[in-house]
Amino acid sequence: MKKPRARVWIAAAGLFKRQPNGEQALSSEGSAILDQNMAEVVSYLPNNPIMVEGYSEEGGPDQRYLSSKQRAAEARDYLESRYQLNPKLVGIMPLGDRPPSAQAGRCGTAFASLW
Repeated sequence: MKKPRARVWIAAAGLFKRQPNGEQALSSEGSAILDQNMAEVVSYLPNNPIMVEGYSEEGGPDQRYLSSKQRAAEARDYLESRYQLNPKLVGIMPLGDRPPSAQAGRCGTAFASLW
């Protein structure tokens, strides 16, 4: 597996809002936070792959996996739409509660340029 050229870690605080059905959705504040952090990888766009990683500390292992997958998908969908990224070059990686070692014990989202 290719090592990321750049990884941007974004803590979950303010990124997502809980919907009445219990699912998470990217908040308007979260959209602004993603936009601010795109500066770290924009030089690698638009024709290089990006992996959006999701992390969550909520619930048991199954719930953490599902929550981290949902967070990654929400961030990916926004980034694809906002920056007109090729969906074939943007993937998601739900990592449950296993963020990069420097971010241990935190939940949130990260995106990494794989080029």
